[in-house]
Amino acid sequence: MNNYSNFGRLGKDPEARETPNGKHLTEASVAVKRWGDKPPLWIKLTIWGDKGSKFREYAEKGTEIYFQGDLDVREYEKSDGSMGYSVECTVSDFRITKGWKEKANTPVAPNSDFDFGANKKAPGSGGDFD
Repeated sequence: MNNYSNFGRLGKDPEARETPNGKHLTEASVAVKRWGDKPPLWIKLTIWGDKGSKFREYAEKGTEIYFQGDLDVREYEKSDGSMGYSVECTVSDFRITKGWKEKANTPVAPNSDFDFGANKKAPGSGGDFD
């Protein structure tokens, strides 16, 4: 695995999951723009614990985010016998850059181009809004 960071847009609402041993996580898929006319790269995001709960609270389908974490490419066998590949990122930090869910206590207007800057992070990421 390696450290990876990028911007992307969520393709569906984040979903809560629980492992068999009771650990909570959030899964989401994000489309990342590529150079030229290539279609977007879809990356499966996994966000653990309370950080994932905050992510679900403020992010939804269409939300634009900046994320960073460990990137991994997994190989699997498709139902037709051919090999497929899944790009996955275990997120260590994120910032919501556009498309907040509307909440009564949201510190910025929903759907604004609020830039969190160097010292401000999205809710749940250990920054000023926690």
